[in-house]
Amino acid sequence: MIHAVYQRLNKKALWQLVSVSASAETVLRDKQQAMLKAKKAGQDDAEVAITTYDEIWWVPENTVEIKDRSESQLYN
Repeated sequence: MIHAVYQRLNKKALWQLVSVSASAETVLRDKQQAMLKAKKAGQDDAEVAITTYDEIWWVPENTVEIKDRSESQLYN
């Protein structure tokens, strides 16, 4: 399983890929760091989400929608 961290700065923006890892601990840390960076930059509407893919080849750099945003799937 490949975990990807995505961020968008407002509700109308595309989700941008922040990081990719096979480690659940790494993506949780990256998610937290991405949110802290956005808050420091004054982006109070920023959102960060994690989604999981079966293969690295299927991870898009930008996406309109993230379907699975639950962190419970990180440790399956």
